Amino acid sequence: MAHSLKLLSRRLNNTPHLIDAQSFEAIVSYIQERNTGEMVITSSEKVHRDDEDYLNYNADTGVGLINIEGPLTYKSSGWEAWCGGCSYESITRNFNSMLDMGMKTCVLMLDSGGGEAYGMVELGRYMRTRADEAGVKIISYVDGISASACYGIGCIADEFIMNPQSEAGSIGVVVRLMNDSKALDEAGYERTFVYAGGNKVPYAEDGKFRKEFIADIQSKVDALYAEFTGYVSEMRNIPVDQVKNTEAKVFMAKDAVALGLADKVMTHEEFANYLADTSQRENPMITKSKLFSFNKETNEAEMKELKELQAQHSELEAKFQAQGAELVAHVESIASMSAALEQAQAEVEAQKAQLTELAAIKEKMEADAVAKAEAEKQAKLETREEKLCALLGDVAGKEVFEAIGGLEDVQFAAALKGYELMADSEGKSEAFKEKGVEGETTTDVKPVSFADFMPKKKQ
Repeated sequence: MAHSLKLLSRRLNNTPHLIDAQSFEAIVSYIQERNTGEMVITSSEKVHRDDEDYLNYNADTGVGLINIEGPLTYKSSGWEAWCGGCSYESITRNFNSMLDMGMKTCVLMLDSGGGEAYGMVELGRYMRTRADEAGVKIISYVDGISASACYGIGCIADEFIMNPQSEAGSIGVVVRLMNDSKALDEAGYERTFVYAGGNKVPYAEDGKFRKEFIADIQSKVDALYAEFTGYVSEMRNIPVDQVKNTEAKVFMAKDAVALGLADKVMTHEEFANYLADTSQRENPMITKSKLFSFNKETNEAEMKELKELQAQHSELEAKFQAQGAELVAHVESIASMSAALEQAQAEVEAQKAQLTELAAIKEKMEADAVAKAEAEKQAKLETREEKLCALLGDVAGKEVFEAIGGLEDVQFAAALKGYELMADSEGKSEAFKEKGVEGETTTDVKPVSFADFMPKKKQ
């Protein structure tokens, strides 16, 4: 007995989808068979896709490939896990990851009838904006069918290329409404709703959908259709009426090109060579070969070339590692020398500071010595002047001081001694003059004056 998919079934019904009718009915039939137990799934038959586990990216050419196939969902869910498909979230993650790796060309491999409407337009605009910002070229290739939501993603490309036998289109919106009233009646169930708000329940008294409910769904479908066709018109640069005139039909490759929905028609071989040529123009070092093989077979020549390139890569990697080790050693040596130089510079700066301090101390000591010598000199002169004034009187003492005050100590001492002897002699002379030899006063002796010993002024 297969596991039922009740939640997934409810997600499919009553929700707008951008998907062609044939693909939608196939999914619905599959889920119904699962839910009714008419299909038994063994573990070996389960389809599981997890596009996040790998990235189809060629670093040499800068080309990344994203497979968009099977039913499309906004988030990863049971739908794509059991039916085969992918989610808008996984497409976004893979696209961003390859952008970070340096992707220059993004190839969208399209083979899907469409899927959920929610999030599709946002995904397309996001990828187009990021590609423009990064200078990335987007190329879409239809390898089967690109309908509805799948076409909405693919039409953002700079080039939309189709296989001659492929199809594209179905630019429309569909909502599948499931009314189980009759099934409940036949099973003997009576359904009753207790509710508030006129639009809370979609059913009328006879069990059919209310006209207002249908009208509301239709208005939402019309709004989504207007957004979808306007989006395609913008991305393909064709009039919106031209898009609406397709009436959601699916077209073969040549008709799609004629209607402006596609640009070129190429076989698998032609498209592989086209990508190889594009890669060579971007990187002249790349040898021309089938860089993108869609049948997943590699011939012996390509395998030999691959092994040679791997050997060259290993040799270059080893050489690079050796050079890297040598560079690390040089860097460490330079770092050590830089540290020693910084230390020497610091020591020199310290010595400069010490020398500056010593020079300041020396300058202060010299200034102090000069000041002290000047003070001692001044004190000595004042002392000399005082001695002369005391010996000769103020007027004569100052006159004599001006004449001999600056003599050397020995010379000044001799001069001062002479003046002292003169003073002593003058005293005796005065006494002799007054008393005479016999003690009598006489005036015959000429008095000796200090003026006689005064330095003569130059005429």
